[in-house]
Amino acid sequence: MPAINFSMLQRWITQYLQQGRVVGQSGTCRPAGSGRQNMRPAWPCALLMLFCTTLHSAWQAPLTADEQSTAASLAVLSIEASLAAGTDASSAHSTTPSSIPRRSDFSASTQPSTFVEDSGASATNALQPGTSPAMQGEQVLLVENRETKNNTLADPRMVEVFVYSYNSGKTYLQIINLDNNETASSQLVNSNHLPLNQNEQNYVKERLSGDSSVLSAVDSEMQRHFSQAVQTLRDVQMKVSIWQPNPSQSDLPPAADCLQQRCAIVSLFTDDYFNFSIEPVVNLNTGQLFTDWQQ
Repeated sequence: MPAINFSMLQRWITQYLQQGRVVGQSGTCRPAGSGRQNMRPAWPCALLMLFCTTLHSAWQAPLTADEQSTAASLAVLSIEASLAAGTDASSAHSTTPSSIPRRSDFSASTQPSTFVEDSGASATNALQPGTSPAMQGEQVLLVENRETKNNTLADPRMVEVFVYSYNSGKTYLQIINLDNNETASSQLVNSNHLPLNQNEQNYVKERLSGDSSVLSAVDSEMQRHFSQAVQTLRDVQMKVSIWQPNPSQSDLPPAADCLQQRCAIVSLFTDDYFNFSIEPVVNLNTGQLFTDWQQ
């Protein structure tokens, strides 16, 4: 079966509608000009518009796992190559936090999760008890379809990949062309506070497990309220979230550093939703753990 030429098909449909009926803003078919000789029957117009809508929806379908993985790998390789060459991985342009999408398979879930002993993170990010190395490398945070107002079926499949580099301390927006597997453009993002990915969440949980002061504080509060002991942090629930301090707190540690770096704040609670008063803060750029922070 020959391949469908979407570009030619789209031009033919556009020409057909312009010669007879076109689509109004309400989504209904209406005459393109005066005179019945210029009008197309209503049912072909409706069928064509249904066909176009279906094709457009399929073209903007959610990314598959393979497409996300491909785009993420290409974005990371592009940034690593630029940093290794000593060049800036971004153009002079930048995007603001308000334009950043907030959904992706790479983003952290807002639901609480129990402690994970085997994080599955790379060896360079693994933590041993009692140590506190910083997070390393490039972390993919968000992967999304790039949607534009005038997108057509003939346009290449473009994907936005948001990456934070722990090597440069910057967040990048990489535009990946999935049709030719090339990086179309790169720019800086004016925020380092996009949602944590799973690797970062696991890093934070392991960081807490290597510090006895967190377990001691949780155990003391549990015994004080319920006369029960907490043997391990695996016995409690954790909600790990990106932390962006209020600028008015800039003179207080750890808020001063966390205004520019990636930090996580952790809520600890029981299965019965008893919230512990301690809310540890972890600076992922430095590996520092703060257990006495008060909001």
